[in-house]
Amino acid sequence: VDFKVLKLYRNSLTDKAGERLAALIRRQTTPIEEIHLSHNKMTDVSMVAICLAFQDSQVYPRKDSDGQAVPCWVRLEHNAAAKPVEVVELLCREVGLKVCYAQDRSICGTM
Repeated sequence: VDFKVLKLYRNSLTDKAGERLAALIRRQTTPIEEIHLSHNKMTDVSMVAICLAFQDSQVYPRKDSDGQAVPCWVRLEHNAAAKPVEVVELLCREVGLKVCYAQDRSICGTM
């Protein structure tokens, strides 16, 4: 079953859940639009797994009616990641992950 929005915030989810979620993302046949995972216990391991799952999936990026890429909003604040910014920077550099931060949404449609 595919889904568009997944809200699993405040569930004490750990890296085991993060790995399972990454597997679920890879199996999606339609793009997820939003995943809300804040206030859990996920570490950098889950961040990497989830980001790589999006990168590996054939259904991303999602396209709008004009064919413009639209990001999947992933909320991971208030988790146990030690160095989230460094992890994202590493993924951008090493695997070409494209990121659009919430505070800089003006670039999101140009990805």
